[in-house]
Amino acid sequence: MRASITPAEMGAHIYGDSPPEKLGFTRAMDLGLPRETALTFIDPDRDYQPNTATSQRSEGSAKSNTAVSIPLVMTANEGASAAALMHWDAWLGRTQLNFTLMDSWNPHPGLAYGVPFEDQTLPYRITRVTRGANGLTEVEALSDESVTYTADVEGTSGTIPDDES
Repeated sequence: MRASITPAEMGAHIYGDSPPEKLGFTRAMDLGLPRETALTFIDPDRDYQPNTATSQRSEGSAKSNTAVSIPLVMTANEGASAAALMHWDAWLGRTQLNFTLMDSWNPHPGLAYGVPFEDQTLPYRITRVTRGANGLTEVEALSDESVTYTADVEGTSGTIPDDES
């Protein structure tokens, strides 16, 4: 994590206005999260033909599927691990956090910052920063459990398609 943001620094507001809630939480519904994620990539073991790795969640009420195709050469294991990371990143990052800071803070989108919650500091990845002329910085962040989740998944290359020439 880049730094920890203390509760005293959150909830910034213009003098004379009512102070906002220090933290606003929103949790994505399971229905909007992927049940399956498919990643298509170039597999050298398949004579550089496309291969697709999938990651699934077998329980819950999720109904949607996500499919991504990238022109990147990966082994079957790398592709399966990347598909798992993409899939679980959506599930682990389903809690959104909103708060305001004074302009003295310069949070960077894409980086994780520690946010205190009850008796622990949790990682949140900044997704949007909006600076106003009033000196306030509005911040949106997603829970970032990627620091604790790693994937080492066994993939398969399958068979090479027949050459019909």
